[in-house]
Amino acid sequence: MPEAVYVPMNLRKAGLWSGGILVFLLLAAVVAVKVMIDPQRLKEVVREKVRKHWARELTLSDLKLEFSPLPSLHAVDVTLAGKDEPAIRAAQLIADLELVPLLLGEARYRTIYVKDATIERGGSTWRVEEGTVESGPDLHDVKIAASLWRNRKPVSLVAQFDDLSKLGERGESTTGRIELEWNQAKLVAAGRMPVDGTIARHAIQVELSAESIRDLCDFFGIERRPTAPFNAKFDARENEGRIEISNLDIALGRAHVRGQATYAPATKPVIDAKLAFGRVDWAQAYLDAGGKHPRPKGEETFRDTPLAWWALTGLEGFKGTVDATFETLILRNGIELTKLATRSSFDGDRWDMTSFDTQMLGGTAKGAIHLLGSKKSARFDFDGTGLLMERWIQERGGKAPVTGGPMTVKARLSSSGESFHDLVGSMSGPFDIRMGRAVLASAHAGELEAKLTTTFSGREADRVEFECASFALPFRNGRAQGSHLVGARTTVSTLLTGGVVDMRQEQVDLRGRMKGKRGVGLAAIMGDVKITGPVKKPKMHLDETAAPKAVARGALAVATLGLSALGTAAADAEEGRRNDPCEAVFR
Repeated sequence: MPEAVYVPMNLRKAGLWSGGILVFLLLAAVVAVKVMIDPQRLKEVVREKVRKHWARELTLSDLKLEFSPLPSLHAVDVTLAGKDEPAIRAAQLIADLELVPLLLGEARYRTIYVKDATIERGGSTWRVEEGTVESGPDLHDVKIAASLWRNRKPVSLVAQFDDLSKLGERGESTTGRIELEWNQAKLVAAGRMPVDGTIARHAIQVELSAESIRDLCDFFGIERRPTAPFNAKFDARENEGRIEISNLDIALGRAHVRGQATYAPATKPVIDAKLAFGRVDWAQAYLDAGGKHPRPKGEETFRDTPLAWWALTGLEGFKGTVDATFETLILRNGIELTKLATRSSFDGDRWDMTSFDTQMLGGTAKGAIHLLGSKKSARFDFDGTGLLMERWIQERGGKAPVTGGPMTVKARLSSSGESFHDLVGSMSGPFDIRMGRAVLASAHAGELEAKLTTTFSGREADRVEFECASFALPFRNGRAQGSHLVGARTTVSTLLTGGVVDMRQEQVDLRGRMKGKRGVGLAAIMGDVKITGPVKKPKMHLDETAAPKAVARGALAVATLGLSALGTAAADAEEGRRNDPCEAVFR
């Protein structure tokens, strides 16, 4: 058997006595602390600490010290407020205290519980349903977890900071990590974070992901339909008062952009960005972002959906520059722009795309766009060369059998309106198009031209071979009106028309006389034609309103045994040579 350990009686008595003394001292300390702590004085001490470290004012209706089951401070109806700082209110706040420091006269907490709190900032409110703050010695290794509500949506918060012992001290920072989760979206920010309430010396990495852009919009209270996934990541750091964002990588559905940006705080903050987009289908990206694509009504070409003027008015109070490039940008009407490079500046709601250059429709284009959000106005300058009519029809989903048709386009237009339909319907300024050789493989058009120009030779045709065509449209409040608006020259005829192109009603009414270039055809007698109908799909017919003139010419031809028809045909051919309709419209 092991040898019994003998403890001298005096030592056992000493141990019991020491234990008794310790218990007595603890009880005495509790009593002493309760006696010494005056609730009103305790409030003042806490207020002074908050005022000193955070430069905020603290108010609370009640504050008391409890010792069961562990020492803790209980505060009720707590309000923390400061100039230009968010207002924080909590129905209840409990701070568990460490016992030994408390006995030595120092209040050092281990865990803080917060219940039913609100944080108001920027017109929005965060509600803290429940939260805990756990801390090691001297505010090292601080962990925070909370259940929040924002815009009636639950949000989970988890954060960790290495050192908050210098919280509120100028120029101090800590390494930390913050995670927010709501619905199927998650935001993570990690790195060096300032603890003095400023942005100074921060250097963090941010990642944001959402199964649907709707989850992201829920966070900001924006209503959107379920759409494509969204992912973004970037690095942010403060450098001499500016925020520099690098390694920016954003994806929405199949649209992707990389780039960098800087933000310089000032009375009017300055934002400068350089962005590089991959392939962007505007219509698909709009749908992915939760928008709707109502179809134009009836014969309308342009939608009356309100444009996002709010995106410009939302820039009020800011200025900056944006340089953006696109590998490919497919416009909503189907036209593809490749190798698009843009340079823009903005000041408040005024956006000036001072230049854009792109390849499109087999040619090249350049120009500028100027927008003013508060007036919903736009100015558009465009110069295009080598643009193919064939590609214009195909990319917009048309079925007209046209080949070739290189165009030179020049436009200087200004307009205003709520929607694109309104902008087009109010535009003013010159819009000129010169088209080169093209073939329209249309039996209807070919037969009409043949009937009017070469009937007496029995010629038939299933196409129209254009040598040129010109459009000179001097728009004023959406209407272009004049005696010479559209002219065309084919291998066998010329046509110069005047009338109205009305973009407000999206209707065309052009009338003129088709003239043969050689030989004698019906055009010498009844060559009056009209081009009428919707801008989307106008049609050419004989002009029945010109019947009296045609009858008179026919009667004269009969009376002169056809000599007048021969004379008219010769005169028409000579007129076509002297007065090229492709040039006449520009005179």
